[in-house]
Amino acid sequence: MANLDQAPSRSMPNLLHVLPAFADEAELRLNTIVELNSNTINKYELITETGHLKLDRVGYSSLAYPFAYGCIPRTWDEDGDPLDIEIVNVTEPLIPGSIVEARIIGIMTFDDGGEVDDKVIAPCLLGSGTWEPVQTKIVISMLSAGQNVIDIGANIGYYTLLCSKLTGERGKVFSFEPEPRNFSILRANVSLNNLTNVVLENKAISNSEGSSYLYLSAHNKGDHRLAFEPHRERCMVEHLPLDDYLRGFESEIHFLKCDVQGHELKVLRGMQKMIESNLDHLCCMIEFSPGLLEREEASSLEAFLDFFNAYQAEIYWIKEKSGQPDLVPVDKTLLRKLGAEMIKVRKVDFSNDLLIFFSANARAWYFDKMGDM
Repeated sequence: MANLDQAPSRSMPNLLHVLPAFADEAELRLNTIVELNSNTINKYELITETGHLKLDRVGYSSLAYPFAYGCIPRTWDEDGDPLDIEIVNVTEPLIPGSIVEARIIGIMTFDDGGEVDDKVIAPCLLGSGTWEPVQTKIVISMLSAGQNVIDIGANIGYYTLLCSKLTGERGKVFSFEPEPRNFSILRANVSLNNLTNVVLENKAISNSEGSSYLYLSAHNKGDHRLAFEPHRERCMVEHLPLDDYLRGFESEIHFLKCDVQGHELKVLRGMQKMIESNLDHLCCMIEFSPGLLEREEASSLEAFLDFFNAYQAEIYWIKEKSGQPDLVPVDKTLLRKLGAEMIKVRKVDFSNDLLIFFSANARAWYFDKMGDM
């Protein structure tokens, strides 16, 4: 029978005490205990003494937490609590109380009533130790010191930081992110890493200059869209053609990454001069999402494929084989068939990355480099 007069222990072993801070210290992978998901106004906290989750407070505004949120075990911040961590680039809900692995990409410092309250920023790295591991290996294999890169749809800066490190002081990375909150984190991450070869622009790239609404996803901070989404909140953003932005920049562009949720065709139409000036060495990694393309503009799938056909570009489907990049050549007929099928069944969120070379010289050069991986 339970002893009702026995006071419970004030401290008992729990994940905060026994789980190490690092899942792999050599690779700087952290263990993270999830406290709450994004898009909630409920604030949960892990009780240090017992390891239980407690509802700390309920927000009284429509402003929800933008990221999944948690803490790092066996750490203490200056406010006397475990070090907080914001888990970004999560596309599916995480279960509060679960453990995920993450790698630090930035830190934000807050003054909370006179106490320092640091917030670690980290992408969820479930099982792989990196974000988009296959694409990351491709970028690492391709880029060299002194090259110039364009990152369109930079989000919080994973590829911007990676490309900056690879190209070094003699290279340059132009990074475009229109959404204000993502851009503020992008800017902080560039500053925290002391990157001097990055040019940041809080703008979208398109085929015209002006302003448009950006429709914001409440669940996925990488799914904001310029295409009309009637049930989403929105904010006004500036946009311009890449050709206009690069006017006067005489150096070669070697690599371009583009992830803009269906706006890819308009981006391409606004950078034709840049492509024509860099045909012999330009490689592009572009997201292919037929449903989102068609949502932006009728018949844009066909126009997207015709754009590359006009340059006789070589297109490769990025796949994975035994943990390594597997570049599968695809023709326009296959992409057209696949895209049409996805549109027919209204699978809007289907996407896959394509690697595109605008000349045989560019393809041969990059494949030689990849062979040395």
